[in-house]
Amino acid sequence: MASNCELKLFFEVYGLITSREFQLAKTYLERLRSRIPHEYDEPHIIPMLDLDWNLFLTKIRRQIGGEKLWTLKKKVVIFKNEELLGDEEDLLEFVGSKYKFAIFEEFEAMGAKHFIKYIQQQKEFGNTFVYFTIAVDNRIIGTMLFELFAVAVPNISNIFVKRCKKKVGGYSGTCIQRIAWPSWIQCGGWHLNHYKVGCENYSIPHNKRGVLSMCNNGKHRDNYTQFFITLEPTPWMDYKYVAFGQLVHGDDILRTLQSIPTQFEEPLKKIDIVKSGELDLCLAFDSKEFSYLKDFIASKDPTTGLHADVTDVRDCSSELLRKSDEDVHHHDSSCEIVCICN
Repeated sequence: MASNCELKLFFEVYGLITSREFQLAKTYLERLRSRIPHEYDEPHIIPMLDLDWNLFLTKIRRQIGGEKLWTLKKKVVIFKNEELLGDEEDLLEFVGSKYKFAIFEEFEAMGAKHFIKYIQQQKEFGNTFVYFTIAVDNRIIGTMLFELFAVAVPNISNIFVKRCKKKVGGYSGTCIQRIAWPSWIQCGGWHLNHYKVGCENYSIPHNKRGVLSMCNNGKHRDNYTQFFITLEPTPWMDYKYVAFGQLVHGDDILRTLQSIPTQFEEPLKKIDIVKSGELDLCLAFDSKEFSYLKDFIASKDPTTGLHADVTDVRDCSSELLRKSDEDVHHHDSSCEIVCICN
């Protein structure tokens, strides 16, 4: 029995949670383990958010080195028995040398569901998520998503969420006015109303890239409008500024911002937060939208199931063409509000 255990293959998989290649490697190794347990040990699988993945890849490139790591383009790294194997293609080549099988799954969709599950778990724990859509010189470059540690820093987090959700007098339409490379970028504009808010606590450290923290003009002064995002660990900020959030998606956007040229830390390009808000996975229609949707569904032809604005039947789902007349006539056209997180 000891010799059989020693022959087992042990895999470690590290990758970006939303990437196709990570989900493929994860699925294949889990399936191999369940079907051939005498050959494959329980794999060690670590899903990462994009910022953590970028930091991890930089770390192992420096620690391990080698052409394979430095030229890696995929969002997954696989180790076999503590030795670097490569990406998911190297895994398939290795497995394919002994077994011939294929798994047909929507790996991109699996990645999205995995990420949504993470958000749901954190929201159930009590944290919240906010987003900023960023434009440079009036051209949108993408969106950054932040997790706010509302359990640890409830007051500041609540104030920040309200600022993100306000259409007037909030962060939407404000600028990113300072890039202090290589430490942080400062956001929030100058024209928002300022109120005295105390330093709630210093439980969240400035120990990594992407930490969200409030600016202040001194202890227990101002913590209300101006905020900054760290570009590297800034431990000197601990016990001076209140950190309350972390970037979880959009590290590529942050890298774009930090590379914008500056003069005396002022960006030489116009950088705006064109839209901000709270991420809500369970959106509901308001009464006007719901009424419009019910009218739209009711306007379907009872025989064909098509709407009056359809000019070519080929524009519609082929599923309608395969239904029998009985199926069409007995089709339920009632409308329900569906939570997209299900």
